[in-house]
Amino acid sequence: MVRSMVSLVLLLAIAACGGSDSSSALEVRSSALLLNEVPKTFFAGRFVPRWHYRTNGAYDSIEFIDMAGPETTPTEVLSFPGKIVTLVSHWVVADVSYLMVGAVADSNDHFTLYRFHDSNADGRPDESTRTTVLDTGFASYVTSVARDATNGTIYLLDALCQDIWRATDSGSDGWADQLATTAFARSDDIAALLDTTWIIVADVDKVWGFDLVLPEPMILHSHAAEALILEDTDADGVVDFDLVDPPLSLNPFVSGPRPFDGQTSLTLGSVFFSQGLTAEVWLLDSDQDDVSMLGSATLTGAGAENAVAVSLSQTLATDDLIGLRFTGRAETQIVAQVWDNWPQVNLVSVNPIPAGASQIADIVGANFASSMSIEMHLPDGTSQNLPFTFVSSTKVTVTFPSISLPTGLDAARIVLMPRAQSQAVDAILPFPVEVCEASLIE
Repeated sequence: MVRSMVSLVLLLAIAACGGSDSSSALEVRSSALLLNEVPKTFFAGRFVPRWHYRTNGAYDSIEFIDMAGPETTPTEVLSFPGKIVTLVSHWVVADVSYLMVGAVADSNDHFTLYRFHDSNADGRPDESTRTTVLDTGFASYVTSVARDATNGTIYLLDALCQDIWRATDSGSDGWADQLATTAFARSDDIAALLDTTWIIVADVDKVWGFDLVLPEPMILHSHAAEALILEDTDADGVVDFDLVDPPLSLNPFVSGPRPFDGQTSLTLGSVFFSQGLTAEVWLLDSDQDDVSMLGSATLTGAGAENAVAVSLSQTLATDDLIGLRFTGRAETQIVAQVWDNWPQVNLVSVNPIPAGASQIADIVGANFASSMSIEMHLPDGTSQNLPFTFVSSTKVTVTFPSISLPTGLDAARIVLMPRAQSQAVDAILPFPVEVCEASLIE
């Protein structure tokens, strides 16, 4: 796919909603949008096992929540007055964990990249450590940043113009500080970019892939996987998209429904873990110390197979804390709290669905009941209940109504919010469904 890996720039557009080449490990997830305003995306993720973060409703602050404490009580807030947060990421530089935050100013659209770290060993980044890594000094809606750990160079995706900017580490301290005066990569084919999901950039002997971000305020959106590094391992001049173990590794996650009361097995996986690693599930105490290992299993493949079902020695109960890790990777442990057995969507059989026509689909998940409701949030900002036929505790059948896309878009997201009668709103796990013009699906 990539025929040259020298200091030339290659932009590769992958068509949205139509699936991806079977030889590519890059997953087509969203249609690109040439932005005319700062994207307002709700970010959520974890910094260390105990703490997770989320942006607030104004998108100008990041709140840290204690996983072992009350879910709704922020214990640390990083504020960016007059700005909108456009990216949040976790980097490890010189064995120190940094929370990287990118924000665009309301007044002039300048992008600033900040870093924070944990200076007092309480497990969360501290406001006192705020450092400006770089500021563009010009209007740019940067939504993704990738760092080359070998030389400190970083690449920034400007979603406004679909430019790639490169900043180098002039001080050799591990941090890029010198932004080029002209874009490192630029495309003038604006029409093609409207149907783009990934931009691939070749620089010397590495290839970077940027996932284009859409504003999606209703969705928990973690950007740990926003930038991938791919290599030509066999020196044939072609990027190896099916690498077993790419050099960028991410934290493990629980795929499918989040851990819930009554489960006796969990599926663990990550698209960037190599085969042969052993996944472990541990029961933790309130201090997040190990109590006992509940089960383990070994990954047997790569790509879509790089996940494993772990049978548990005891049934999970509400408010249990469980530690998830892959042995051999010290940075991979996270902590998950066991939830009540609320309804959770895991799969929609027809996804994307065509715009402008009704569509029958199966929704597969867990803990379904005939008395629950499924609220559907539409691209125009409105919402309505989605009628369904109850089949079983893991399946319902729905008829999506005819959905119109906003003017100028050929693809958008709707969000499903399944809810039990007694369920609190903040305990709902949203599930996104793509809506595309029919011509993109056929």
